[in-house]
Amino acid sequence: MKNETPTNLTDEEALDYLRTRIRASGEHPERRPIEREWASNQAYFAGQQFHVNDSTGLHFPKRQNPDRYVANKIIVKVFRAVAKLLQVNAQFHVIPDEPDFLSRQGAKIAQEAYEHLKVVTRWRTKKLTTLLQAAIFGSAFNKVTWNPLAGNMDRVYFNSETDKTPNINALADHELRQKLELAGAFEDTFSGEIEIRIPTPYQMWWDPNCRTDLPDCNWMNQRTYPYVEDVRADFREQIIARHGHEGLDKLHAGEDDTGAEFLERQIAFMAQRVDGGFQVSVEHEQLVGKRLRMDEYWERPAARNKMRGRRILVAGDLVIDQGPNPYAAAELAIPFHKTDWFEFPGRFIGLSLVGQLRGPQRAYN
Repeated sequence: MKNETPTNLTDEEALDYLRTRIRASGEHPERRPIEREWASNQAYFAGQQFHVNDSTGLHFPKRQNPDRYVANKIIVKVFRAVAKLLQVNAQFHVIPDEPDFLSRQGAKIAQEAYEHLKVVTRWRTKKLTTLLQAAIFGSAFNKVTWNPLAGNMDRVYFNSETDKTPNINALADHELRQKLELAGAFEDTFSGEIEIRIPTPYQMWWDPNCRTDLPDCNWMNQRTYPYVEDVRADFREQIIARHGHEGLDKLHAGEDDTGAEFLERQIAFMAQRVDGGFQVSVEHEQLVGKRLRMDEYWERPAARNKMRGRRILVAGDLVIDQGPNPYAAAELAIPFHKTDWFEFPGRFIGLSLVGQLRGPQRAYN
């Protein structure tokens, strides 16, 4: 019998729910052309303007005159434009609503919290990467989530590995502390911190009905290709709780999934020299076949999910977690932020700086 509760899907229903939306996004007429545009922009940024870009990927035919000098003006222009934006240091000040003592103290704490977040998230470095991606791809994404395993660590000692009564004496007794650590009679707790990650646009799948910006996007999905062993280690407890120990054996690299191989080629592409030394045939053969597809789907509150949103985490064909969106009460509900280089009306992805420079660069050489 099919479950009628929208926020409590079975694993089969959750997989079908996810695949239906990803398929609709992938078949959208602008997705594939935009991906080919991204690949060409990357090639131009790396100084490889002599290439063929078709449905099978980038190809670099052998030039008739390999000694011909090729000047890469694009990379200089991009770095100069990004540097100008980085020089703009906006000042953030919290102003109290009222002149009373509590309002002033609240504003002071908010100001300190903002400065703290810039430090723990390494925002200046993340800002540089975000601007570079926006200049190359047209849009860049930031994923902002709460990481409960980050921040300061506190170690709580117990009387024994089975007796979970806290042992206060261990805080002052060094020998006792060592003894309890060797016995495994302790537990580490973390304060937690806000975390900012920067996925590449290739990883992002968005609601094809959205033609403007993220506030109008009903859902987004991040597709990554982590190593199988990393997924087993990071999500071990969740997988065992949901599928038992046999669930760990169901995680394996997708044999017919070309996304993992494409990722290795992208890694090889960006790792090569940008002065003409790139060879597209370079592949990480020892790594191909050791990754699996992982989807993390986020949906904002809507009538179909009883205004609770939805989050689905899938590794391969195994549902690791699914349920209400934990950020449903937040302003955007979807934990992503999009930065456009040039906004383009009617298109979700903005126009890139590299895309505008490709014509002059081609004419120059």
